[in-house]
Amino acid sequence: MKLADPTHCTLAGEEATRLSLAIEHLQRLNAEEMWRELENPDTIWHWSADYPGRWIATMALLTNHTGVDYGAHGVARRLIGYQRPDGSYGDFTSPHEYKEWFGMGRGLVGLLEYYQATDDVQALESAKRLGEYYLTHYPRLTPYMYECYPNALEGIVLLANLTGEQRFLDFAHEMAETSMIYQQVWFSTELGENGRRSPCGGQVHCQLMAARGLLDLAELSGATKYIAPVLALHQHICDKVLSVAGGVGIYFNRPEENEACADADWLRLNLQLWRMTGEPQYLALAENTLLNQIPFSQAANGAYCYLRGVQGRSGNSFDVCCSHHAPRAVWEALRYAVTSTSGRVDVNLHLEGTFTAKPHEQPFVFRAEKEYEDGMLVWRYAIEEAPGDAIDFRIRIPEWANSCSASLNDNALAVGREASCAGEQRIWSPGDVLEIRLSYRPALTHGYTIGRQVIYPGEAALFVGPRVFTLSDSSNPAIDINTARIHADADGNPICEEVARDRVVVSGENADGTPTSLVLTPLTATGGNPNGIGRSHPILVPAFRTWITVREVANAG
Repeated sequence: MKLADPTHCTLAGEEATRLSLAIEHLQRLNAEEMWRELENPDTIWHWSADYPGRWIATMALLTNHTGVDYGAHGVARRLIGYQRPDGSYGDFTSPHEYKEWFGMGRGLVGLLEYYQATDDVQALESAKRLGEYYLTHYPRLTPYMYECYPNALEGIVLLANLTGEQRFLDFAHEMAETSMIYQQVWFSTELGENGRRSPCGGQVHCQLMAARGLLDLAELSGATKYIAPVLALHQHICDKVLSVAGGVGIYFNRPEENEACADADWLRLNLQLWRMTGEPQYLALAENTLLNQIPFSQAANGAYCYLRGVQGRSGNSFDVCCSHHAPRAVWEALRYAVTSTSGRVDVNLHLEGTFTAKPHEQPFVFRAEKEYEDGMLVWRYAIEEAPGDAIDFRIRIPEWANSCSASLNDNALAVGREASCAGEQRIWSPGDVLEIRLSYRPALTHGYTIGRQVIYPGEAALFVGPRVFTLSDSSNPAIDINTARIHADADGNPICEEVARDRVVVSGENADGTPTSLVLTPLTATGGNPNGIGRSHPILVPAFRTWITVREVANAG
């Protein structure tokens, strides 16, 4: 399976608008505040190379995607200038404690991904010096937040792959096998002297980064023993942590509040597991996070948030990490949106834009556009360039679709009832149009759940196609959204009065039973502007609820 090259992909529509906002925000973050941990660290902020490390990787990759130079070269040069003689980054603690080790892990990945995007050998040399520091100084266990240390595993594996040096690969195995994930410890159940869980605090972002590193190591070394712990973690998240929108919480014991970094890692982990296993469940989970949680966690100014939750938690922007890590994951999703094998091209994630695949080492280029019709999401794939050989062009039918029909140049194509994809094998020509029509109806997911745990069985969330909708003050100023109830028919379906692309009106009632109409809008429209830039800044948004009390109405309709 060949992944798409984002250099030859151009996003359109809402995803393009959101990515542009993120890039504009990242450009604003290229300021002195980025260097605080390396210039003027303090007891709270001493994450060493974390901030600039994430920035250079994300912006170098996005430079290649958009063709615009965002100045990653100058930031990378300045970051390398802070490297200490022993190869490490940061000088606030001696020896380094978890915050600086965490930041060095992000710096290592940042330097290496920047190198991959630019061929800047100075970045590779800096990464090698940092890797050598890991070889001689890495702690095998610490009393607190030990999950922060092996976040560097993906960087060590990548360093081994890029340099071919066995010493880095050997160390990657050692780091992997001392990690909390490999030992299947998601969080510790005992407290240390400072009252914190010891040795593992249960920070989801750290654990997911280590999990992705384990998969990278399994692929590079062929050691399949690293896969089982990742699958166990995945199961735990699905059972105990996952939100209806595909968010995974900031800590395992705080699943109701997100961290966009962890959401981004969950997206990437599922994409990688899908590629490695071919299991469609992973692609469905990735799609939910990509279409709901990632844009839900984006503020109106382009920043990404933590402490945001689907049940009315507005959260804070988190510019030191989330505002970098989420756009990096969107770039990764572009790689998986379209894949190819010999003679076949698959559309896996439904995104608008222009995409290039190379099923026969020659370009197969198409433009994807969507349109909403009554109860139907219509995707059109217009061929712009094609090789002279036959190509089997297939579009994934997502799990949320009630039915699917397809046509080629306005001629109907057969689509099986249980088919997982639709399309045609033929010699394609510029101007050919493959149309996929996915039907949907507003549907309630019953039982307020965190993971598979039902918290309040009498509440439900509304899906319209792939998107989660929410009840907010901004659309219902005369209603107490905390006590309002949605009406459902005997089959548990919402009683809809109006269904539009970004607005659904359903029958409902107030707390006293008086009937009313409730207006629901996409969760992704939450937005809100932070009260600052550069660090962590609160966001104020209108009150909203995703889980809403439901009452069955006899003889509905």
